[in-house]
Amino acid sequence: MTFPLPRSSQEHYSKFFQTTIKKGILQGFIIQWVGCPLPCRFKSEQIKTIISPQHVFIMKSNTDDTFEYALIDNRGHAFKLPKKYYTMCFPSISLNSIPKDNRFEIQITKRKKMRLPFIPDSFLEQKKQKTNRKRRKMYHTVESPPTQTVESIDFTTTTVPSWHVLQNNSFSDKPVKKEIVQLIRSIITVTDNSAFTLQDPFEDVQSIQELKTKEQLQEKFKTIVSFLYHYARAELNIHPTSDGLLKIAEEFAANLNA
Repeated sequence: MTFPLPRSSQEHYSKFFQTTIKKGILQGFIIQWVGCPLPCRFKSEQIKTIISPQHVFIMKSNTDDTFEYALIDNRGHAFKLPKKYYTMCFPSISLNSIPKDNRFEIQITKRKKMRLPFIPDSFLEQKKQKTNRKRRKMYHTVESPPTQTVESIDFTTTTVPSWHVLQNNSFSDKPVKKEIVQLIRSIITVTDNSAFTLQDPFEDVQSIQELKTKEQLQEKFKTIVSFLYHYARAELNIHPTSDGLLKIAEEFAANLNA
């Protein structure tokens, strides 16, 4: 593990090391790690393009163990390192590479070692929060929509096929009709989803002529037609037609075949 900030020149160490800041927001702080002064004023627009790890100073309070990261501009004024420059001054540092207590013992001179922050404590907190947000996003669970049962189907929708007969307002007067259709629908659903089968009532019929001549088949056919007439005309698009319109249709068909 190596310290993330580069060592400054001997010239800068001789000038700044262990000196105390005399004025400004960092007044009373003592320089523990020496960087390179900025070649411009702190408030200059140039700072965005030139700032790098080599410009960072580390200072310690003369009253407690508080550390501050700082910049010194070309006029010798010291300023706290803005958080917006953290990623530029401490690039490519992963959370795993930081000591547990964020402190690093480094040899400053041949005889002197110092225990300094590895990165700013506030920058470490930012990294931890960012990592926690990523983990929450990665492992969050998505609730599945509730399973829709047959009885909860919305029959008023117009975007999917439906049993039009169940929407018939006349059913409010005869609820048994609606119950019969619902029962038939449920039986069909069970049949579609099980090994149960419904026998085709006309599976042995070979021609329409048999429906006309066989009494048993006629009764079956009559029952089916009656059911469709009263319960499922809309499903088969069989709407009431006036006698006049039928007569016109017959005449029109005769002309087409002339």
